[in-house]
Amino acid sequence: EDIHTQPNGDLAGGVRVDYKWKLFVGDRIIDRIGGKEFDGVYNIHTQPNGDLAGIVEIDSEWKPFIFDGKDYVFYDKINKKD
Repeated sequence: EDIHTQPNGDLAGGVRVDYKWKLFVGDRIIDRIGGKEFDGVYNIHTQPNGDLAGIVEIDSEWKPFIFDGKDYVFYDKINKKD
């Protein structure tokens, strides 16, 4: 899902493995956010500054996120932290 090349040449996006969605950045697999697995991924992309962003489904709720390589920030509305 939305597999793309990041500015540093790494691939990133979402992939379904054993019926579970996971995000990946380079050789790093991300299978949980906030300790929870996600049920879907949508519009996974890289921001101009290199952060990974998109929308994941957690507990039947779609949540936009930004990942800076270390931490995730969820947004319930643009520019408003969850």
